[in-house]
Amino acid sequence: MRPLETCTTQVAHPYADALLEDGRFDLWRVAPSEIFYVGGFGVGTTWVEKDDYTEAKPDAVAHEAVGLCKTLNGDKHAQDRSTIASTLLGLDDSEVRVDGVDRLGLDVRVKTPDSTDEYRIGFRVPARSVEDAKSEINKLFQEAWELEQGVEYAGAYEDKPAVLKRASEPDP
Repeated sequence: MRPLETCTTQVAHPYADALLEDGRFDLWRVAPSEIFYVGGFGVGTTWVEKDDYTEAKPDAVAHEAVGLCKTLNGDKHAQDRSTIASTLLGLDDSEVRVDGVDRLGLDVRVKTPDSTDEYRIGFRVPARSVEDAKSEINKLFQEAWELEQGVEYAGAYEDKPAVLKRASEPDP
């Protein structure tokens, strides 16, 4: 790393000019050679190639994720969450909460009498927008309902959506 020669950006902090004029203060440009991505509390950690990191785009659903979670955790979707738990996760008698939504799927927390588990349920098709994500969520709800009702179309449910159990904690 090397110090920046000049600073061309305008600084908004009232004391910034004094800091920049002080000989003990430097601005540095960081050029990472390796990136270790931490998805949060050790979940989803991985080394990322520098070019993949540089070319990465923001998740198209991220800016609406909190609102989507609030909607999905509302009373209107209680039966949908329960149906997903029983048909896609094989868990009956459970309390389900959606903790996250992104372009690739849902993060759900399932509390049963014996444990609290975290799962990742993938969309069949990555969402390119919030509307795509809503559509994929509705498809998950529809597929879970059809499985629960015993509705079968030739070859339609030979494979269920991808499910990954991320964490489990036994209840005392």
